[in-house]
Amino acid sequence: MGKVRKLSETGIYHVYLRGASRRCIFYDDADRILFCNTVNRFAHKYDVKIFAYALMDNHVHLLLRAKELSVFMGALMISYVRRFNQKYYFSNNLCSRFGSSSKVSVSKLKECILYILGNPVKAGMCSDVCQYRWTSFNPLYRGIVIDEMFVKLYFDSYEQLRDEVNLLQFSGDKEINDKEDIFYKTTFCELSELLNKILGGRKTALLSKVELYNIKNELLDRTSATYTQVAQLLNVSYKFVRSGSPR
Repeated sequence: MGKVRKLSETGIYHVYLRGASRRCIFYDDADRILFCNTVNRFAHKYDVKIFAYALMDNHVHLLLRAKELSVFMGALMISYVRRFNQKYYFSNNLCSRFGSSSKVSVSKLKECILYILGNPVKAGMCSDVCQYRWTSFNPLYRGIVIDEMFVKLYFDSYEQLRDEVNLLQFSGDKEINDKEDIFYKTTFCELSELLNKILGGRKTALLSKVELYNIKNELLDRTSATYTQVAQLLNVSYKFVRSGSPR
């Protein structure tokens, strides 16, 4: 029997959606735009309010209010995954079952907003929350329509919000500070752009093992990407990426 989801008295949840086996669910900005448009469509259909969000490479965070959370998330995931698999000629499961945490108190809601917006900063994808496009922080770049009610309630301005998000990630966190500026890590978006240039319009799902092997070697040689990043991008196993032979 599956785990029973805890319902929120307020209908407000922090929802987190991850790729199955932590695989990437966005290969490029077009995928992110598709996801945002899908969220907007079903949020309107099911009267869902989005208060904050962050789209990462292999997971998503949403702070939202929904009367029927499972119905909304089910429709969202089915629609997005179908389009994603059609685009990349995949047929397997893209995402794990979504998780959720109910939010009731004022302090928990504020903490949740800071946590969600701070994800790309904490992951080292940017040094300032305003530098990352795919969150609800910057009104100029929002792909998902949000309700600013809680942001305006808890923060006097977006400058204050920015300062608190950034401070939360770097104050007293030695792990982040020690890693800062030590090396430049290739982002998944950059890796995906390079792959598209290498492919020249071809689809990875239609390539032979030898072709995939040569491409993975080129990606590793030309970037600082990890084995896991390359495996997720090419939809191959970690063992294949580490192997010294296409067999």
